[in-house]
Amino acid sequence: MFLNVMKVRAVWMVAGVVMLVGYFAMGGSFGNKSTIMIEFGMYPREFEGLDVEIDGQVAGQLRMFGAATRTGFQVKDGKHTVRILHPRLASAERTVTTGAGASQVMLILDIQGGPDGESMIGFQ
Repeated sequence: MFLNVMKVRAVWMVAGVVMLVGYFAMGGSFGNKSTIMIEFGMYPREFEGLDVEIDGQVAGQLRMFGAATRTGFQVKDGKHTVRILHPRLASAERTVTTGAGASQVMLILDIQGGPDGESMIGFQ
């Protein structure tokens, strides 16, 4: 009986460690960080793999997760400027504010007409 209880406790401890590692691997944190989510489902083949620039630094790439066409980027609370780096299309910049009740901001990518009639990447 004693050995069975010890085995159960050991299994629960291992499961807890595995879940904690998974939480951190998926981008979890215990600090006050916010997330900028970018949805690129309108043109997934065009946008997948493009670099995302947040505050002048490349924060990562747009990646599909299964059929989901959404990628999240953790940022500190405050104002941030977001744009997409595309080899052929210009990108509009979007300034968003995170924190203070808005821990997650969702941006939807689209191809829009620019001021000079050229196509460009914009946010909805």
